[in-house]
Amino acid sequence: MEDIESKQKELLLDLDEEMDWDSGLRECPSVDAAAMTEMPDYVKERLEELLADYISDENNYVVEGASVTCDQMSNKPVQMYYWNGKLGIKGEGGSAEINYDLPENGVSLPCIELDSNEIEIGRFHAINSKQHANGLRFATISDRSCLRDKIEKENMKEGKDVANLISMGNCKIMRDSDVLEINKRKGRAKIYGTCYCLMKPDTQWVNPMCMESLMENSDNEQEDEEQCSHDEHHHTMNWNTEGGQEEGLTRLSTLLCTRGGIITFTWSGQSVQENSEEAKEKDPDNILSEDEIVFIATIYGEGGICNEKTWQALAHATVNRFGVREWREYTSVADIIKHSGFDAYGGENYLDAQEYLRNRDYSNEKIERMIDVVLPIYRGEEEDITNNAVFFYSPEAQKQLHEKDPSTYRETPDYVNDKTEEVFISGTEKFKFYKYKE
Repeated sequence: MEDIESKQKELLLDLDEEMDWDSGLRECPSVDAAAMTEMPDYVKERLEELLADYISDENNYVVEGASVTCDQMSNKPVQMYYWNGKLGIKGEGGSAEINYDLPENGVSLPCIELDSNEIEIGRFHAINSKQHANGLRFATISDRSCLRDKIEKENMKEGKDVANLISMGNCKIMRDSDVLEINKRKGRAKIYGTCYCLMKPDTQWVNPMCMESLMENSDNEQEDEEQCSHDEHHHTMNWNTEGGQEEGLTRLSTLLCTRGGIITFTWSGQSVQENSEEAKEKDPDNILSEDEIVFIATIYGEGGICNEKTWQALAHATVNRFGVREWREYTSVADIIKHSGFDAYGGENYLDAQEYLRNRDYSNEKIERMIDVVLPIYRGEEEDITNNAVFFYSPEAQKQLHEKDPSTYRETPDYVNDKTEEVFISGTEKFKFYKYKE
């Protein structure tokens, strides 16, 4: 626990500065984030102010979309190699190798170089809590699952958002046992980094047991924590989950990867939304909810280059998933988009549209027109033109993905099978649409 406590002390000082709480801790010459012998009175006074702000500051609590990192993360590439009967990996953290008989048909040896545009690297998904902020779900200490905890499906699109943590990057820790783990998942490691293959998170996140302990060292810290008389030092907000109430995650929360890394947050995921009552009175049509922004930006990312009929069909096929079949567990269309395999969600075009929609000034004619076309569909104001279609894909885009990564993407998606049938929608372009057979 010593490493985690030291990390939390560092985070506390960084957070104090970033959140502009003005406790002045960094101005105190006796404060050392790594080690502190005795706390001066003037530091205690400033710390009291900081602790009160920390507990009550809702913007400090982690929500869906937060940014995570690990102190053993690397952005530098990892190279796989086969040489002289050995299969190995080498990167920033060193190298590892094992004896390996080369298959008759050869072996693929990729260079695992991270894609800086891959949003799932370093991204956090809050799953368990029922509470939301600005349409984003709050996180709890039990949100620690990774994809290796789940049944890995052949089609990555179906499962990429079902875990809290996808990957932080390429792991600097190199062990011989890692070589096979990376080799059997090398297709996904090329996309998400070796952390995807190797991550082993602890059972839950750790919140500071006593806030004051972050700035104190003593001979018996555990005893001091139990005897601390400041009740406010022990309480973070709790959120409702299916298993009861659980502590929320904050910017000081830490998660140990049992490989040796410490996972922390670099951004809570919260941002200030311009949804003031004055803005609504001034121009009510300019205000979009966060869920509406997710919906419109996704349709833009999926089919922004297509015609309006295609926009309508994409919008209907997306909305048609709500409340039926495998999507019943989701509480909103936005949740379905985030967690059921929309390739556009989080991509470059999505982010461009999201930025515009959050700071709307009517300058983008295409997005403004898309709002007029698809928002009534989202709000249930238009009849479905797809005959209950719930799936769609672009054959051209699917082919490119398959050629780039055949282990992840098939030539046709899994849902094109004997349980579904194609829906032909006049006037659309580039996409094929499917529905479940009745």
